[in-house]
Amino acid sequence: MKRKLFAGFYLCLQLLLLICIFQSKVLKAQDTIFLKKKSTFYLNDSLYRTLNDTLFILQPGQEFVPLDKDSLFYQKLNQKGVSSKFLQEILSLTLRPNATASKPNEDLTDDSDKWEAFQGLTISKITIRQPPVGGFSFTDTTFYSTKLTDIIQSLHVYTKVDVIKKNLYFNEGDSLNAWVVVDNEKYIRNLSFIEEARFYPKNIGNDSIELLLIVQDKIPYGIFPEFHSQKKQSLRIWNTNFLGYGNEIGGGLTHQKNESPELYLSSLYFTLTNLKKQFIQNKIAYTRSPDEKLLNMKIGRNYLAQAYQLAGGIELGYSDINLPHWINPDTSSQTSTAYADGNIWAGYQIELNKVKRKSKRPAYLFPAIGIENRYHIDRPLISADSNIFLSNRTNIYASLSILSQDFVSSEKLFAQGLSQTLPIGIGLSLTSGFSFGEFYNMPYLGIRVVNAKLTKNQGYLLSQLQFGTFFHEKSLKQGAFIVSLNHLSKLIGAGRYTYRTSTGIRYTLGINRDTYDSLFLNNSNGIKGLSTNALKGFQRLNANLEFIIYTPWKWIGFHFTPYFIFETGLIGDPKRSIFKNRFVSAFGAGIRLRNEFLVFSSIQLRFLYYPYTPSGAANYSIDVSDDLDFDYFDFNPTAPGQVWFK
Repeated sequence: MKRKLFAGFYLCLQLLLLICIFQSKVLKAQDTIFLKKKSTFYLNDSLYRTLNDTLFILQPGQEFVPLDKDSLFYQKLNQKGVSSKFLQEILSLTLRPNATASKPNEDLTDDSDKWEAFQGLTISKITIRQPPVGGFSFTDTTFYSTKLTDIIQSLHVYTKVDVIKKNLYFNEGDSLNAWVVVDNEKYIRNLSFIEEARFYPKNIGNDSIELLLIVQDKIPYGIFPEFHSQKKQSLRIWNTNFLGYGNEIGGGLTHQKNESPELYLSSLYFTLTNLKKQFIQNKIAYTRSPDEKLLNMKIGRNYLAQAYQLAGGIELGYSDINLPHWINPDTSSQTSTAYADGNIWAGYQIELNKVKRKSKRPAYLFPAIGIENRYHIDRPLISADSNIFLSNRTNIYASLSILSQDFVSSEKLFAQGLSQTLPIGIGLSLTSGFSFGEFYNMPYLGIRVVNAKLTKNQGYLLSQLQFGTFFHEKSLKQGAFIVSLNHLSKLIGAGRYTYRTSTGIRYTLGINRDTYDSLFLNNSNGIKGLSTNALKGFQRLNANLEFIIYTPWKWIGFHFTPYFIFETGLIGDPKRSIFKNRFVSAFGAGIRLRNEFLVFSSIQLRFLYYPYTPSGAANYSIDVSDDLDFDYFDFNPTAPGQVWFK
């Protein structure tokens, strides 16, 4: 009896062992992955999205790349597990990438932190994937499938893979640098024909890593109307990705009453992007109106950390313009001028603090030199006491800049639905120069100081101070002093609706400027939308406040971001207090419609009311624009020159 009982127990034990061995083989052959609703992943060469919570069984040989933050943690564990066969077995049986419920992106964070774990690994391979244009959104991992998107995809010419490759800062075989990966991602994303670009890690080993780069094209065709006044309207037409090579071609038509002809070609241009992977941008452009004709050619390579060391540019231009009355009040003389411009500059990046951790962005020293030349081919008679604006001149400038900066990003800044970056750090530029003119020569001296920081309680602060002046007969001449402060509050709210405020204040002072060279308080120079030249002077103080609301509203790829705006300003003569001049103000509302697939990334509609306007100026304005005016947050070194008085 005991022997039969023991034999039965032994048989059950063998059967249980066989079941465990079989189950172990099955688990080794199949990887079970749990994916939450709306999780996005690549399987082999295709992009997928789950409609509901899904238990996914990965078959042997299938390449699976989850596009979520948890994949970084899971892949890092797998890297550690490779060195231990026992640990690898434990990981395969117990750990799975758990795509947790999506959380809103943290506001203004350093994206390079998530690459710290892979610092120094050799990049063994870079794979590029291009999701369907108009059909996939990075921000909510949603696929759009409509007749319209089907038509768009059938007509779209995708960016050539070689074009994407030539915009990479690094190659296969290089060591991974966290901030360089993030900077390169930002650079590709900012190309005019790219909607979004993101790197993902895959196939991580002990000393190597493969990178997956997902690049989303924009719809490259653009048509945008502009309403200057009741008598003048324009239509801009362009293609930012001509034949898929990343080059842009465009032009504009303008209709203007009481002119001959009333309908004319107002602009035509062609841009050649990143020639031979040298990050050199080339552009030739022609513009005209009843008062001017301009022809311009530009070849340049701007400051770009880590990608290269030498920056510079050459610009040639020809202008034929009718002189406005405030420049040439003598109507009995010639009223037009034609001149040629030739500018050239070069700068060199010198990396500082190399001994620090390579995963952190280094500081840079940037010496540069530039020459500006203007020669008038045809002009009215001038003298030293008449109109110095029309004189021939050559300016030589040399500058030395020190830059220490990082970047923080958010998908909710001036518009929503696209990751935008803000610099944090310090920039300092010193400029000296000399102007050789027809009637007198003048030395120049200028300084620019920029400080941007992200505080725990106050949000984002950007402060700037600029001062520059020529010296003539022991006094300051054609000088400018500018100080400004911009603030972005922290993102407030945790639900479907969030908001932040954007404020700015700027003071501009002219120092012994020529009488024709004055400031204005109008549309692009102080009070948005205000159409008048009656408010002018040589010192100006203006401030603005925006209350921006980020909504969950979405329709055929459009994000809706409404905002309220208030602006005020004063302008006058520097001989008396700026506050003794009349306050001019504006208040109103607008909405920014950001489309994730169209080439004009944002459309801005704005209504403003002005309680006071000079005689002849309208008390309200309605604007439609595709420009968010984001450039003043950039303080990278540029071509050396004088402080821009505007």
